[in-house]
Amino acid sequence: MEHYSNISIKDSIQIKLVNFQTALKDCEASIRYNKDNSVFKTVLPLLDNLLYAAEKSYTSNRKIIQNIIGYLTDSTSVGKSLLLYRLCTRFFTNQEVLCVLETPDYMVEIPEDKKELTTELYKSILQSFPQKVDITQISEMAVAHLGEEESMWLQSLCGRYIANYGTILGIDEQSVFSCSILRPLTIRNKQREYFFYVMTQLVSCLSRSHYYQEARDYAESAILLGFEDNIEEYGFLVATRAYTSNNDAIAGLVYYNMLMDIIHQKNSVTKKFLFEVLWQQVMTLRTSSFFKQDYYKLLSDFFDKHNFCDYDYDSFYHSLFGIGLLNKERGLPVKIAIYLQDRFEKIKEQGEHGAIPWFISLLQIFQIYSREETMPLQDYMEVLEKAIPDKTKVQKYTNTILKTNLSRLLKEEVIRLSSTRYLHNFNTDSWFASLLAHHLLDQAYENKNFADFVMAMIFRSDFGFIFPERQCLGMKAPVTPSKSTSDDVHILYESIDGIRTGIQTLGLDEMLWIGNGANSIYGFSMVKDTYSFENYGRWNLEQLGKAKLFEPFTTQTYDLNGSPILKVEEEYEAEYNNLYKQMLPFKIAVYSEKCNIFLAKDKDLAFVPHHLFIDNNSGMFIGELKPSSNVLSTEIMFASLQDKMLNMNYSKSFWCPIGESPGTNDFALQMQYSKLEEWLNSSSFKIYNQTYPENALSSEVNVICAHGGSEISNEQCFYVDNQPIRDIDKIVGNGKLLILLTCHSGSMKENGGYDASIHSLIKKYIRKEYACIIAPMWSLSVDLTLPWLQKFFQELDTGKFICEAVFTANMHIKSLYKSPYAWACMHLFGNPYLKISE
Repeated sequence: MEHYSNISIKDSIQIKLVNFQTALKDCEASIRYNKDNSVFKTVLPLLDNLLYAAEKSYTSNRKIIQNIIGYLTDSTSVGKSLLLYRLCTRFFTNQEVLCVLETPDYMVEIPEDKKELTTELYKSILQSFPQKVDITQISEMAVAHLGEEESMWLQSLCGRYIANYGTILGIDEQSVFSCSILRPLTIRNKQREYFFYVMTQLVSCLSRSHYYQEARDYAESAILLGFEDNIEEYGFLVATRAYTSNNDAIAGLVYYNMLMDIIHQKNSVTKKFLFEVLWQQVMTLRTSSFFKQDYYKLLSDFFDKHNFCDYDYDSFYHSLFGIGLLNKERGLPVKIAIYLQDRFEKIKEQGEHGAIPWFISLLQIFQIYSREETMPLQDYMEVLEKAIPDKTKVQKYTNTILKTNLSRLLKEEVIRLSSTRYLHNFNTDSWFASLLAHHLLDQAYENKNFADFVMAMIFRSDFGFIFPERQCLGMKAPVTPSKSTSDDVHILYESIDGIRTGIQTLGLDEMLWIGNGANSIYGFSMVKDTYSFENYGRWNLEQLGKAKLFEPFTTQTYDLNGSPILKVEEEYEAEYNNLYKQMLPFKIAVYSEKCNIFLAKDKDLAFVPHHLFIDNNSGMFIGELKPSSNVLSTEIMFASLQDKMLNMNYSKSFWCPIGESPGTNDFALQMQYSKLEEWLNSSSFKIYNQTYPENALSSEVNVICAHGGSEISNEQCFYVDNQPIRDIDKIVGNGKLLILLTCHSGSMKENGGYDASIHSLIKKYIRKEYACIIAPMWSLSVDLTLPWLQKFFQELDTGKFICEAVFTANMHIKSLYKSPYAWACMHLFGNPYLKISE
């Protein structure tokens, strides 16, 4: 610690963040081999230290929390497990020590003869506010003229207004302004905490209405005000509600852990706050897909001891049933029927506000479970429906659940997602759009609607590849929900000419979208001015995931004594036939002419190497049939075709870290470099052998040679001598073409849970505006790199398109080794038309 004695607080926090990030990556690497929770013993104290610092002040919170959320989100195999472990092992283990206090009366009945006066007071205060309201800047002077009773009446009016919005989709400026007026009222009435309770309703309504960024902005304001009022746990409650309602499990768990830290430090809560904390824990665990029933039994037993009111009781158990619904729990309809038999009269007494959540849940259950299973719920469903006289309040719910008006709903999502500022937020914000698109593909195929199909593929092929991040200068933002409707959205995909103009394929080259709908896998193909749809049937994606698609290629095998011997041609033939047999159920249809083919695949199929699809017409692997490229998405195809030519004398750089420790002891890299060195020098490459070059490689063509691992798509680091090199931005700079001679670096994996993002090195460098990337989808043999590179650059230098150069180089390898694990290893991503400018 003495070493850092003269470093500023900011720097000390930065050091802690760096140490935490490093420990998290090490934990991620070790968890693959050690499945118990002992892997957390190093990283957990570092997380504790950072969270405790973030709980001390708003300034520290801003410096720490979003970084932590980002690190934990990137560490897909560790982040959620670590936070769940911390929550479940530390909190409510000493439940009896909590002192539960009586809840103040935040709401009063407004006398009949004072209702009009109260409404007029509300309107007059509203008129004094600016057009856009920053809730943290509203002065108490706004309500200083009110009497004590008037202040309480107005507080009740605002609270009820927002509460009435609590269960429906859709929100207007009036709700936002009502919450703004509440802030000075609750300060005047010495009930500051009530403002935060209403804020939880507001951010929840914003989130359910899919105003995700707006909900986060309000949560940030609540955190700031929580620190100002010295009740920071209330700010964390609002933030937890906002992020879990946004289906962001990591952020929700981070804020919930902080909330519980504060409660256990203070040792006392009001009964109202205790309910909110317990209810929120259920919703947080549901968002995290936590299904351990033993834990929920302990939690519900603790909940039952406190005799909460009927509405709170039913809200808690409704959320518990929601976990079973998410998990498609066997026997769930019967369990709910037994609960409703006992509680239905109480729920009916709660009116429309109590009926809507149960109606929506039962509607979902009727879509998931069989008619026989749901029979006990039929009568309840009919009564609940009658209890909601204004069906427009639940119309958006029913449209979503019954999958009606999907195209309109998806367009509305496009509008709302336009306010999202950061990629890691977009990856969670877009979960609902991706779900809508999943079902829209079925309808688009059935109706042969190309516009809907390609629009659905915006999200099914992961729009996160080109999502434009926008920095926010302020720490928070006033909220005015968008008034745009789906009729205001006019996109390029609404005409075949628009798609054609944007993509600009040459000659008979084919653009093929492959989407995973709810009922089938579909293809939408466009060649010149013609287009067609194909139904590839249901694919067993679990079986496809288990296929041996990523086997390392070797030129040797071993005899009975364990001695190495060279493989013979028949063994390469057998590898071809075995892989072909595994891929036979997963055929696609491509245009029959010998043209180039460009694919945009559904994120559920991102892990499948595009060379290994089998063409239904020719019966050949796509990779041996014609030049192909994974263009990743329509949007990338549009963007990457713009002025991405290589100069006639394009610059080239090569990096292989063998010039200093630890690379000097890496035999495999030494051998690889020795095979390439003479050719590299004769081909005018700038060669870098240091672990970290003085400047990151920034030639037009950059070639990276290091080890990679099967988890490189998540870890995003290189390896030398079994040691990770994590700061790869110091190595790979900007350029037009990136060639990764790094095992598995072309592999793609979808993150778990609600995250719609594909994780890969490809995504990282497409976002850095490389026109295209060539990378192996599995282990790259040292026997292949030199002949592949020689043939590839020979073809590129003669003016061939990059997709044709890659194809020729792959077929050159096939002439040497028939095994697909050899010739199909190197894959092209991005712009297929990159070439030397003429």
